[in-house]
Amino acid sequence: MGPPFGAETLAWRGSAYIYVFGWDSDGRRRLFEVFRNQQGALEPVLAFQYPVPLRKLFRHDLDPLYHDRR
Repeated sequence: MGPPFGAETLAWRGSAYIYVFGWDSDGRRRLFEVFRNQQGALEPVLAFQYPVPLRKLFRHDLDPLYHDRR
């Protein structure tokens, strides 16, 4: 992953999340880190707690976390 790096916000279920991303060599956006805004401070979010809407934005990074086992 490399520059340019970006950050955007996402509101989900009453919480504000900030996600940081970069770009891979194929030009795809790649998720770098997710933070939750807790009373004005950014707290890192564990991968299994990432907001579900991020899965649609970063399928390449998050689909392995949501692999259905049947």
